[in-house]
Amino acid sequence: MHNLTQMPIGISDFATIRRKGLVYIDKTKFVHVLEGLSPHSFVIRPHGFGRSLMVSMLEAYYDIKRRDEWESLFGGLEIAQNPTSERSSYLVAHLDFGSISGNLSTLRDEIFSIYMNEARRFYENYAQYLPAEAGKGIDEVFGGTPADMFKYLVAQCHANNHKVYIFVDNYDCLVECVLRQGGHVSSDDKAQIEGLKAYFSFFDLVKNNTMCNVDKFFAVGVVPISIKMAFPGVDLGDFHFDTPEINGMMGFDESDVLSVLKCLASTNTLDDSIEDLIVELRHHAGGYCFSRDCVRQPRLFSPQKLFSFVKAYSEYGFNYPVSTFGCDVCPLLSIRDVEYDTKTSELKEPFGIDDIMVNIENIIPIDHIVESRYFLSLLYYFGLLTIVGHKWGTPLLNVPNESARAQMKEFLNY
Repeated sequence: MHNLTQMPIGISDFATIRRKGLVYIDKTKFVHVLEGLSPHSFVIRPHGFGRSLMVSMLEAYYDIKRRDEWESLFGGLEIAQNPTSERSSYLVAHLDFGSISGNLSTLRDEIFSIYMNEARRFYENYAQYLPAEAGKGIDEVFGGTPADMFKYLVAQCHANNHKVYIFVDNYDCLVECVLRQGGHVSSDDKAQIEGLKAYFSFFDLVKNNTMCNVDKFFAVGVVPISIKMAFPGVDLGDFHFDTPEINGMMGFDESDVLSVLKCLASTNTLDDSIEDLIVELRHHAGGYCFSRDCVRQPRLFSPQKLFSFVKAYSEYGFNYPVSTFGCDVCPLLSIRDVEYDTKTSELKEPFGIDDIMVNIENIIPIDHIVESRYFLSLLYYFGLLTIVGHKWGTPLLNVPNESARAQMKEFLNY
């Protein structure tokens, strides 16, 4: 069995998936939910849960330049039965910080380059919707700060009665930057501090409607981070990591998994029953819940792990390499300072036996990320622990599946 042409393995572009007729699990019903949230929202999910694909779908839905493509992209999906009034009505900006190198000392220049390139693409892409005089001052503005550029562009859009929607993927890229250098930010390193200021000041600008007046802003990442303690007054928007209405917005439920496997079976001869495959997937890709109010609902599966399984199964059957599901150890687990070792010793006793009762920290200060009080919360955000219940209003956490368990055992030296 090698024919995987219907599977969107490694593809996170919504339009490509739809045009090529690849498997797409319909998440468009959540458009209605998102429009009921704060206009400046951050949705938090672990790696491998389809965050980039969700952003791509939303961009296609709201982009005014894709108005003529809307039916071909969304026809047959749930949103087509009841589209919102805001479809195809925004000028859309897209910022992806996934390319950041991880060096805090060069962060300012990298961030400015990303802002500059997107501002220029945005202007060129939507020139037909902007006032004719907008181009007269654009070169001068492009020599300024990112704040100058986006304030200018948004002002020009509004001058022509157009709304602006900014999407940000991998917004929390500097978490890995900080973890790679041992989990600490040097307050004496001017380059590091300037990089952090450049990064967060943009988000603060977007949030402050009186300055920039961005109509909507949607960001996705793994960890809800803040530098408010390091730089008072600079903060982000509204984080959604325990919101029950969007528990299933990213990730697959069991009916979604069944749909994927049926598509696989339609073009391949399976050596095992679909029921056996689902049981195997529960062990390696399932078990996730992102809201204490949804613990009685069916558990969610990681799309990335599901498609990794499909690919490995097509080659090896049930004799696939175990490492297939253990290759995404988060950089958090490479930090082994005194505080982490203390927390590790506390974690070993209940690990895999008892549920761990802990308040999940809803903001992680970037300048205190390695403090032990945040350790279990970070394990949750990275997908190595998940919500399995609650007691007295406090979440109960445990390992979601054998893939996460293997990573935890490796870290804890079992």
